[in-house]
This record gives sequence, structure tokens and C-alpha cells, in this order.
Amino acid sequence: MIFELRPSAIHGVGVFAVVDIPKDTMLELFEPEDDNFIPFEHVPNSKFPEKIIEKYSIMGEEGYSGPKSFHRMSIGWYLNHSDEPNAYCNDDYEYFASRDIIADEEITVDYEKFC
Repeated sequence: MIFELRPSAIHGVGVFAVVDIPKDTMLELFEPEDDNFIPFEHVPNSKFPEKIIEKYSIMGEEGYSGPKSFHRMSIGWYLNHSDEPNAYCNDDYEYFASRDIIADEEITVDYEKFC
């Protein structure tokens, strides 16, 4: 494991590097079965309060998308926004370090360019 959740100076909880990560390294932030966003109306466990669903979901062109299970969320759901991010996502929902990331640095993405 090269990531851990910690309190973030940006917002709430964030994803932090445990070791130095070289530029262009693939970041395994999502479990294989949780790496595809699904339409909100298809999210199982709809018994969750709306505030939880809104907090951990992403609003996209097709409405909300969320983790396949709110009981077991991949660490990537805790990524915070930065105007100068150190990670990015490609069209295949694969995440990479956009520059060298040092140990104890928060992993961030640009929400405007987020997959």
C-alpha cells in the first residue's frame, strides 16, 4: 500500500502518499470492481441517507455516480480538488502521478478535469 487516509488541510479527509511516487506512476486508487462510476439510480444500498450519497458521489453529465457500495469505498473516493493537482485520470479511469509526489504529500486531482 502506498496511500493512507489522513485529515486534510484542503477538506475533511484526504489521500496521502506513504512513500515517494515518481512522475507517471500509475496510482491504484480504486479497487478493480469499484473503478467504474455507475448512474446514481443504479447505486445499490439506496437506504443510505441522501446527505451521504451526495457527499460521496460525483455529479456528471448523466447525473450522480457513486461507489458500487457505500459499505466498502475505495480510497480514491476521498481525493480532494486542487487547481495545481499532482495526479490525473485518463479516459480509461486510470490514475497517474502528473509529477513526482513526495511521501506525506496529499494526492489531489482537478475536479474540472476529473475523468
